[in-house]
Amino acid sequence: MKKLVLLFLIINCQLSIVNCSAQWTQTSGPGGGLADGIIVDNLGNFLIGSRGGFFYSQDGGQTWAERDSGVAVNSPMRYLDTVGAYIFAAAENNPYLYRSNDNGAHWTDLTPNLYAGQWGNPWIGAVSHFHNRILVSFNSGIEYSDDFGATWDTLSTRVLGTDSINDPYIAGTYTVGNTLFAAANGGFFKSLDSGETWVHSDAGLEQATANWQIPTSLANTGTALFVSFSNNNGLYRSSDNGATWTQVTNIPGFNNINDVHAHNGAIYVLLEPSILKSTDDGANWTVFSGTVTGRYNRMAFSNGVILTATFLDLGLQRSTDNGASWTEANQGFADTRIQAILADGSNLFAASYEKNLFLSSDAGLTYTSINTVSPITPLVQANDIIKVGNEIVIGGYNRCHRTIDNGANWVEYSAGLNTLPPYATILEFFLEGNDLYAATDKGIIKSTSFGAWAALGTGLPPNYQAVSIKRFDGALFLSGGYIDQATSTPYGTLHKSTDNGATWTDVSSPFGFQAYSIGGRLVVSGANLLFDARSNLYSTTDGTNWNLIPNGMTGVSDFLVDADGMLYASREVGTEGGVYASGDFGATWFNITGNLFNSNVTTIDVMNGELYAGTQWGGVWKRTLDFTVGVPQNFVAKTQLNIFPNPAADKINVSVPARSGDMAYRISNVLGKEVGKGTVNSSATTINTANLSAGVYVLNLAGNTAKFVIAR
Repeated sequence: MKKLVLLFLIINCQLSIVNCSAQWTQTSGPGGGLADGIIVDNLGNFLIGSRGGFFYSQDGGQTWAERDSGVAVNSPMRYLDTVGAYIFAAAENNPYLYRSNDNGAHWTDLTPNLYAGQWGNPWIGAVSHFHNRILVSFNSGIEYSDDFGATWDTLSTRVLGTDSINDPYIAGTYTVGNTLFAAANGGFFKSLDSGETWVHSDAGLEQATANWQIPTSLANTGTALFVSFSNNNGLYRSSDNGATWTQVTNIPGFNNINDVHAHNGAIYVLLEPSILKSTDDGANWTVFSGTVTGRYNRMAFSNGVILTATFLDLGLQRSTDNGASWTEANQGFADTRIQAILADGSNLFAASYEKNLFLSSDAGLTYTSINTVSPITPLVQANDIIKVGNEIVIGGYNRCHRTIDNGANWVEYSAGLNTLPPYATILEFFLEGNDLYAATDKGIIKSTSFGAWAALGTGLPPNYQAVSIKRFDGALFLSGGYIDQATSTPYGTLHKSTDNGATWTDVSSPFGFQAYSIGGRLVVSGANLLFDARSNLYSTTDGTNWNLIPNGMTGVSDFLVDADGMLYASREVGTEGGVYASGDFGATWFNITGNLFNSNVTTIDVMNGELYAGTQWGGVWKRTLDFTVGVPQNFVAKTQLNIFPNPAADKINVSVPARSGDMAYRISNVLGKEVGKGTVNSSATTINTANLSAGVYVLNLAGNTAKFVIAR
């Protein structure tokens, strides 16, 4: 929940909310993320390709720094390979292929040269090499380059599918001597002529490759080849260069293999939640033990350090004693998807996608994981965090927890959630006195004084999905929608309750909802209730009559209103994602995304004069709140103006320390345009504001400034 924050802004931008001096900076976390690729460069340093871009470590994985020069914003990196002096990287989005010749410090887009671009939207399965031939495997074949990416051509990969499929999905290639192997959804293949022609090499793999199952990883110990498969088809070994294969069944959990990796003649199998090692080609296995466990999916070795990546947001682990013990290695690796943040005094709580909750008490310099409850009741995947009295409450998938000591101890707070259909997910909290409401994807629930949750569904459509709830003009408003059971089509709605949620009335008629437009966020801004109806933004001052806001902000992931009346919105919708600000209750919006590298912003909050943004796969960023406008940058406040009432309507009362003589004043809007001026000759005076429309204004009186809000 985004609470009203008492925040006095020092205004130091000149003429435009867009062109102000403040810059976004990435905080040091929360640490963790998903490493889709890990390699060791020519200097022995680790380079990671992740959903947030590239991260580089020059101290054996102890600390990480971003390396994204030349890389498109929001471009998840999936595969990396080192060939000579070059590093090649494949991205999930267009641009699809990059090359670096300085160990990842700078990147060049190779997509315009890539012949695969002629195939439309290629899904790259792997980047590998055959000696100095670069191979890019994608959903319709393999492209190759013999000049390090300057020019490309296609291999005759359709031969792979002559007796199985027309367009084989290539999951990866592997080189053993002069033999090139390819793993595809039509089987396992090999080529003796650099990929020009192919033959099946999957005797013994018939069961694993049935129904187009795709091999997920390949490894070569020097004496044996190993291949793992998706969908619990396990691990296979070949001792005759791929001519025949035998399933390896003497390891625990062999059907849940995420990756295989070979190093110094040993084979490593990455499982959930452990790593196995064999030095005799799989005849015997040793289980790695350590203090940190997770679902492992990548591994790399350098200078006595083993680096492993765990699934989703659990991040990196590091061992310097050959796997006997492990420590977390996420400092600076901020690839997490942040679901919710909460600023509470000097504490910043941040919830990531994969059930991790973090606390920073130093404005994001360091983060501490506070997600440990017990093996029986793990923390939920939190979608919202709220302060209730002196307790912090988090809610998400099927559970709710609360803590009174900033996460040192947790109490499950889920009683009554079973009044909803199974696996209800809490999306947003709303607190009013002792009553805590929760909008879930299975309906609306309410708890009083931490009592059991009770469903409030009378009048709502069947299978109702609640999104956002707010109190306005004495009534509760609830946005969301439902699924039409006959057509499986979702429809948006807005409902109103005048009896604290006991019964609800559909008030959707002003919005003209279309199919697939489940209602979005609600926010109270001044004397206005704003409703993101997905296709348009609407406002009301009486809860009954709604006005369409032209060019209003839709598709909002989070709203925030500060005590000065400034309205902020975050979005995570591709090129239009980012952070926006409005000083006139949503009528006009300014993009303040600026240099924010990851513009998919999921949540926002303010703390100590700074705006924090939780991003999708980029951790938490922050910037100083200095982008309101209309006052010169060299302005220094001399005395504090006192304006009341604030918000105001037709007049404001202004008091300053005793002064003699006339004092000039000037009123400007958030764009810096002068909308009023005059003189006063008293330390306590009244200024007429009846001619001002609703919005945020700046009063400059005798060289001193203060903000005030007009709300009607």
